[in-house]
Amino acid sequence: MTGKPLLLAMLMVAGCASSTVDRDEPRRLLGRESDVRVDAQMFGNRINPGTIVTINYEIQNFRSEPIAFAEGPATADLDTSSRTITVRIGAEVPGIPPLPRLQVIGPGEKKSFTTGARMNFLIPDRGEQLSNYPQSLRIRVNILRGVEPFSMLVGPQEGTQAPNLAEEIFPAWVENIESVTTNSIPINWGRPIQMKTTTPPRRGRN
Repeated sequence: MTGKPLLLAMLMVAGCASSTVDRDEPRRLLGRESDVRVDAQMFGNRINPGTIVTINYEIQNFRSEPIAFAEGPATADLDTSSRTITVRIGAEVPGIPPLPRLQVIGPGEKKSFTTGARMNFLIPDRGEQLSNYPQSLRIRVNILRGVEPFSMLVGPQEGTQAPNLAEEIFPAWVENIESVTTNSIPINWGRPIQMKTTTPPRRGRN
C-alpha cells in the first residue's frame, strides 16, 4: 500500500487521548507557525519543585498534507536568563528501541491530548533571592511535516522494536522536524519545603 491509500489507512488507525482546552480560560497558551496551531491549558497557578504539571493541548493542522506527532511524556527545562520554563512535547527522537509511537493529524483536522511534565530541573543556588526562581511558562510542540518515512511508527505495528530502525530513520526525522512555540504565561513558583530538624532534649538523671 503506497501513496494516498497508505496515508488514509494511517489516519484511520491513529488515535488520540480525549481532552478539552477551555478557550475562555484567560491563561490559555496559544501558538501558530507554518499553518499548525497549538492551543494549551495548564492546570493550577502555583507550581512546586518536583511536582507534575498537567497540560491539555490541541494540535490543529491547516496544511493540505498530514503531519505526524510523537505523543508521549513531556519534559521541562529552565532558561535561567529569562526565568522561563519550556515544556517540550513530542521532543523524543529516535534512539534505542522501543521508538516513539506517532499520531497522524490529517489536513484540517484537530486532535486533543493530555500530558504531564515534571518540574525537576536545576535552579542556580544564589541564596534566597526570589529573582532566581522561574516566573513564566511556555509550551513547545514538535511535529513531523512528512509522514510516509515514519509509517512504521503509526498504529499497532511491530516496527518500533527493530534494532536498526532508529539509525535508518534518524536523518529523515531531523530533516522533517518542526516546532510550534506558544506564548508565555506567568506562574507562581513555590520554594522547596525545608524540613526542620530538632534535637531531642537530653534526659537528666533522676
